[in-house]
Amino acid sequence: MRAIPTIVAADYVGRYAGHVRFVVAPIAGHEELENVDYVDETGRVLYSEQPDIFDYLNSLSSRTYPAQRLFGGPGRPSLWQTATRLEGELSHCLTLTGGPAPPSGEGPCEDRGPGLTVLLAASCASRRLTVAVAVPPGARVLARLSRGSDRRMALRGGAALLTLPPATGLRSLTMLRRGSPARSLRLNAPAGSAQCGWRAALKR
Repeated sequence: MRAIPTIVAADYVGRYAGHVRFVVAPIAGHEELENVDYVDETGRVLYSEQPDIFDYLNSLSSRTYPAQRLFGGPGRPSLWQTATRLEGELSHCLTLTGGPAPPSGEGPCEDRGPGLTVLLAASCASRRLTVAVAVPPGARVLARLSRGSDRRMALRGGAALLTLPPATGLRSLTMLRRGSPARSLRLNAPAGSAQCGWRAALKR
């Protein structure tokens, strides 16, 4: 039995803003999840369910193709894209690694959304921060570094990868697209020499 606290999502502005809380927790595998109880602050069970969504997903016909390296090279930070065909529909997800291809069907893989998708990784081996982005066709991305300078990321096929010097962090990313308002994502990611051994995935 695991007790998982709920949180308030500060950026949630839906119709139930102020009345709904969120929870997320990693599990070893779907077979570990037998039952979920929703309880109030006193421990009283409000609702109980036995999730069967994983059984449903496993029953669908799916095929995952080998990962393709979009940027990087052997021994260097690399951005990979994996395609999965599920019930006739093709979806793509992104993985940022230290060089090797991600294991097939395993490891963190972030869905490539219609907006700005960002992957961050700070390596303790190189003490450098790497940022990878994916955007819609025709978009541009500006990275504002910790020292206040802007750098335009070199996109190829709607994706880009940038590894910063050890003493440089990342303040924000801004996606520019003709006919659409700018989308900015404030990060304040520290330089790799200041903090390492972490990774994150975000969308805007």
